[in-house]
Amino acid sequence: MDTEVPPPNPSLTVAIASRDRVYRDSLSLPLRRRGFEVRAFDLAGHGEIADFDGIDVLIIDIDAVSPSDLDGIVRLQARSPLVEVVAVTGSLPVEEAVEALRSGVFTVLQHPVADELLVETIILAGRRHHRASARLEELNGARYTNEHGGRKSHQDRSEEVS
Repeated sequence: MDTEVPPPNPSLTVAIASRDRVYRDSLSLPLRRRGFEVRAFDLAGHGEIADFDGIDVLIIDIDAVSPSDLDGIVRLQARSPLVEVVAVTGSLPVEEAVEALRSGVFTVLQHPVADELLVETIILAGRRHHRASARLEELNGARYTNEHGGRKSHQDRSEEVS
């Protein structure tokens, strides 16, 4: 019986942050099979936030993260606001889950997470990441064009009419 290999998910880099190596490995395997580039991190004592450069989606194991680890995630989001964060938990109270969503977490999933649900969630988060990145590039391109004598802004055109 042939097993069909799903097509890779182009240009999506996923980071898994958990203190539990077995858990990181168990999440990494199905994601790699689906074609995602996966980086796994033990956040315990992790001081180099630069290791997260190029990440599109971050999966964070809320059950295994200390408050100091969360500070690193906050710094990551401040430095790379387009990174989509997916929180996975087994015991997060509803109030804290709502607070996580308000603070910018893409979604909160409950342990154990079915592989297909995790893949679908990453794809959705990745699409949002790519849309935001494309929009940012578009805005930066328009700003560059305006600053360097290209297209005129709405204000420039209205001043010419006056």
